[in-house]
Order: sequence, then structure tokens, then C-alpha cells
Amino acid sequence: MTERWIALLVLFSTGSVGCVVPRRNVQRWINMKNNELVAYEDIIAELEYENAQLRAKQSSTSVDRSDSTDPDDLKIDLQPEGDKPAGTQPPAELEFNAEPKRDSARVVPSSEWDSSLVDRVPDRPVSLTTEDGTGQKLAPITHLDLEVRPLQDTLRTANGNPTYGLKVIVQPRDEAQNVLAVAGGLTLVVLDAQRRVRIARWEYDASQTRRWLQETPDSPGIHVPLQGSDQWSHQQSLDLFVRYITADGRRFEAQCPLRTPSALKTSRWSRRYGERERAESGVRTASATTVSEAQSQIDRLPEWSPRR
Repeated sequence: MTERWIALLVLFSTGSVGCVVPRRNVQRWINMKNNELVAYEDIIAELEYENAQLRAKQSSTSVDRSDSTDPDDLKIDLQPEGDKPAGTQPPAELEFNAEPKRDSARVVPSSEWDSSLVDRVPDRPVSLTTEDGTGQKLAPITHLDLEVRPLQDTLRTANGNPTYGLKVIVQPRDEAQNVLAVAGGLTLVVLDAQRRVRIARWEYDASQTRRWLQETPDSPGIHVPLQGSDQWSHQQSLDLFVRYITADGRRFEAQCPLRTPSALKTSRWSRRYGERERAESGVRTASATTVSEAQSQIDRLPEWSPRR
């Protein structure tokens, strides 16, 4: 009789524990989704704020030039986030090549730019200036290339603890694949590819990026140093999203994956050659081509943009 009661007690205890565990898993999943929703709302709010600032500057400039002020001219029409220009292409897939193609691109100074490809600034102030600071000549930039390198020097945090860092080389290029060393506004965002959460964000204007300009033959462009953090663990799959803004307000975007510090070597991401893109869109994506000795297989990372 005692054995029967013991068996019933064990069975009842097992059933009670089995009902609690699924409840905890469901609550954990709900909390994770709520955190993702908060991160998305933060990113969308920042982008809407930037969009409103740019449109407000354009509206105020046109009002100053007019002889009479019309109240209707002060209205700012905000474009919904879901609407995209007709010429915008979807993000390109990452493409791995063991032997990357070497091009014969060179650094083109502003004095050698083709006059037929150079845009003239209209008679209005601009928020960002070109590399010579005159604001009279704009580079014929069509897309971006990215190159990621591990920093040779050991970085240290505010507490004196050693940490690793990366150097992101942003290369504005023209249609002939020539690198145009031109300062501009930069926004860099590190994203968690699995959880779709923003890890870090940096913003620099043209005056700051001008200090990082280099015209060396091996790696011309804007050399941006990035310091790692404790959140950049070895198990995370991270994506780097880069937005470059020219002197006349054109935007060019590119993104690439970031590897763990132990596996990271010099890597380069460039636009896929032979791919037709419309110049009117003003937004370019980059396909990945690793130039270091890489593994025989590579995991494809999903293309994701914070503008989504």
C-alpha cells in the first residue's frame, strides 16, 4: 500500500514540474521578442529624426532665397519608411571567392576629375564640405567599397584593460572603380545578425573623417578605427552597416559581416562587377569578397539594414 502511494506522489510531482518548465520557456521567448521590438523602434525613431532634419534644412534654404514667404512652402512632407525609391536595388548576397579579382584602380585627386562627371553645387549652403573645404566641386561617387582590418596596436579601455579593435577603410569610388579620397559624413552601426539587435553606433561629420583620409597606393580611403567592447563576444555573428553622405547630401550604403577577433583577417567588400545599378537611386549595396586565406566553407549571413 505504501509503495502505491509513493508511486502516485512521484507521478504527481513529475506532472507539476512539466507544466512549469514550458511556462518559463514561453515567458523567456516573449521577453526576447519585446527586447527586439524596442531595438527596432529605437532605430526607426533615429532615422525619422535624421530625415526630418535634412528636409527642414532644405525647406529653410529655399525660403531664404525667395522674395516672398508662402506659408505653404514651410510644410515638410515626410516620406514613410516603407516607401523606397523606384531605382533602389535589394541588398546583394554575400559572395565568397578564394582568389579575389585585382583591379587597376588608382586614387584620383580632385584636379583630375572628369568635368563631365563632376556635379556643381547650386547657389545654396551645404551641410558638408568637400576635401578642400570650398564646396564648389563634388566628386562623381557612385558606390562604396569596404575593407576591414584588425588593428596592429593593442587598445585599452578606460579601466586599463586590453581590448581588440578594428580598422574600417571606406573607399568611395566612381564608375571606373577609381578611389576618390573625399571626406564626408559617416555612420557606422554594428548589428547582431542572429538577434537583430544593435550593438554599437558611431557618427562622424566631414571635419572628423577628413583627419582619417589616406591616399596610399595599397589602401586609399577613410581609415576609421573602431574599438571593441565586452558585448563583442566570440560567439556572436555581427554585421557592419556603413552609411556615407556626400557634400550635396547623397547617401551611399554598404554592409559586411564582422568575424571574431581570432578568425578575423584583412577582408575586403566591393560591389559585384557586371551588376547593373541605376545611378538615380543614390544608394549602393556591397557584396562581400574576402581577400585573406579563408576557410573552405563560409556561413552566409543574412542581409539586414537598420532602415527596414
